[in-house]
Amino acid sequence: GGHRPRQTSRVRQFAADMASQLIANLEACASRDDLGDICQAIEEAPSFDQLALAQLAIASGEAEVTAAALGRIESRLGAALGAHVAARYSELITEVDAVRSLEARLVQSHSRVERLAATVRRVRTTTVGQHEQLSGRVSQLEHMQECSSLLRRVQRLLYLCWRLHEAVDASKARRSAGGGAGSGA
Repeated sequence: GGHRPRQTSRVRQFAADMASQLIANLEACASRDDLGDICQAIEEAPSFDQLALAQLAIASGEAEVTAAALGRIESRLGAALGAHVAARYSELITEVDAVRSLEARLVQSHSRVERLAATVRRVRTTTVGQHEQLSGRVSQLEHMQECSSLLRRVQRLLYLCWRLHEAVDASKARRSAGGGAGSGA
């Protein structure tokens, strides 16, 4: 039981020291009204528990003093930020205009890319359809060529059969004409 209160008081003292150090660093920097120094002080300051700071300020009875110190820091930070913006107003406005111009170009580029992608999809669909149609027609042409070749062979065979039939008929006619003359002589 005795160990717990001592540890809690150490944690409270550590948090109070860190909070005091942060407030002191910020007050020192804020008095110079240099935003860069203030930002650096905030980055270099050890992190602290905000809830612990509030509880310590209330428990120690220094809540008003801490709030006043934080208020002074806030007003100095506001003044430093205002001075920084005022000193670089035209530069910041130029940067804002440049960003807006870039955003407009980006929107236009994005729109063009979307249209180009839609065109690519449409061309791909058309091309694939035409390729499939052409493939089907090439296959049909191959079948027609095979049929044509077969038809030529059949025609040649029919022609040869007709010639054979004519030759057989002529041979029969010669035999009957030769046989009738031979038997009559």
